[in-house]
Amino acid sequence: MLERAKELIAGTARTPQQLTDAFWQACHGGQRRMAAYLLALGAELDGTPSWEESTPFDAAESLGTGRAALLTWLREQGAKHSTKASA
Repeated sequence: MLERAKELIAGTARTPQQLTDAFWQACHGGQRRMAAYLLALGAELDGTPSWEESTPFDAAESLGTGRAALLTWLREQGAKHSTKASA
């Protein structure tokens, strides 16, 4: 995730799927500030990454404790669970 974030900050990765992939990774890692940054850049709130069918909300929720602030923020943004994911 760090490399993807560096690419985004440097301005080299800007496709919608790259933003969504990085957003999912930030949510999976509990990185709320990075998630907010990527969402502002155009990441899809309920988008799925190229390798997974779960949404960023699913990814953040599956990690257990320590993610309450990120989950609350995602809910406030209107994030939803995937209907396909089992995570």
